Amino acid sequence: MKYKTSAKVVDGKLILSLPDAASPVVWQMDLIEMKASAFEIKTDDKTGQYLFVSKKQGQDSFDIIAPFDDKDKAVAALMETSKALENATAYPVHTTSSAEAAYSHAPSSSHGAYAPHPAQKKPGKGKWIGVLILFIIIGGLIFVSFNMQPRSPSSFQPSPSSSAAGGGAEQNAGVPMSADDFLRNR
Repeated sequence: MKYKTSAKVVDGKLILSLPDAASPVVWQMDLIEMKASAFEIKTDDKTGQYLFVSKKQGQDSFDIIAPFDDKDKAVAALMETSKALENATAYPVHTTSSAEAAYSHAPSSSHGAYAPHPAQKKPGKGKWIGVLILFIIIGGLIFVSFNMQPRSPSSFQPSPSSSAAGGGAEQNAGVPMSADDFLRNR
């Protein structure tokens, strides 16, 4: 049975199955934690093998994913990886800095492809609008709660003009009066 190289992204992880490599391997990489990474094919001068490697941004060193005896198989693995990363929908798309974007999309002289890379998403205007609306709602609730407080009896004392309209009835606190008199004096 002939196995074929496959690559897919699941839950933010790139999973490579490379059964046709010189040393078959299943390899994974967490894309969410990686800011930028390049995938390349390098030639090993000692063995003559083609190395499928991963190189982190800003580093000269690289991690060997798998060695291949045939360059076409190595390039096929690279292209499967590229397709998986292009079609990845299992992890959120993030914004990147211009330096990361330049690194991840620059052409490679060794037939390499650069992988997309998630980075932390920066908060936009929507977040600040939401915070402003929250403060307005909280302020409104505080205003309403202060206006619903029970008032002291002194705040119900009639103004001088209303006592004259009430026929001079005594308006002392604690003195009983009819509802009609109360409403007339308001």
